[in-house]
Amino acid sequence: MQIHNKTYEDFDMFESVTYDLSLLDYDAMSKQVQSLQCTSPSPPDYCRVTFSRAYTPILYGMLPPVIYDGSPVSFWLDPRLA
Repeated sequence: MQIHNKTYEDFDMFESVTYDLSLLDYDAMSKQVQSLQCTSPSPPDYCRVTFSRAYTPILYGMLPPVIYDGSPVSFWLDPRLA
């Protein structure tokens, strides 16, 4: 499994990784994509996720790779770390 073109082992040196999230909204009628991001006055933490090795279970895989609202999702993690 690779994230950001790095292997899983490349992340061993990090204790935590933080992401600022945004959503892509695709309108099938107009065939346009709109980026939805947190804006003021929302605190930046509303759209920030931190994965910590000490508190976050490791996700080993997920199917399908693209998720739609209402679609079934399968994922694998180590429950001992949950």
